[in-house]
Amino acid sequence: MIKSNLTPSIVKAFTYEKYLKDEEIKINLPQDFEYKQYHVLNFQRMNRIGKQAGKQSFWSAEELEHLKGKSIRLIAITEGWCGDAAQIIPWINQLTVEAKIPFHLLYRDENTKLMNEYLTNDGMAIPIIILADENGNYLNHWGPRPKEAQDLMISARAKDNDKDDISLALQNWYNKDKGNTIIAEIKAMVKSAFG
Repeated sequence: MIKSNLTPSIVKAFTYEKYLKDEEIKINLPQDFEYKQYHVLNFQRMNRIGKQAGKQSFWSAEELEHLKGKSIRLIAITEGWCGDAAQIIPWINQLTVEAKIPFHLLYRDENTKLMNEYLTNDGMAIPIIILADENGNYLNHWGPRPKEAQDLMISARAKDNDKDDISLALQNWYNKDKGNTIIAEIKAMVKSAFG
């Protein structure tokens, strides 16, 4: 399937900082709303992981030199209630900050037309990270989680494991991996754009 040009989506996208601010406002609303407990948990998780990620360097001087002058961007389709997104987006944000790659975020539920171009097994699983050139042309995409974590999820579902058990297994995987697989897979996707 040919992917749509991403320029219209990029125009209405927002930054990671705005994403965090939106989540902070949302979790501080006095009224209850659907998935509020997940928003609260994921906001704390993103802040914790963001601090961890901010203390690290992910690109070598040679890699950064190679990226200079390359006009690419990453677009994330995400939602604040998504546990995988909370584990992944802060690492990608730091990766893009360090490499000076523009990083744009979009809410899945407000962008279903775009999301439907990036389904996983016919489902709207997120996050989806899209690599585009400076003209908004699709180059590649990744998601909704690292391959090893996705394999763990598929295996657990095949065994009819309880949803909470699957979530705990994924959480443990993310905690043990400490962002290493996410960084490696996203870097590989970015590098693939340049042969």
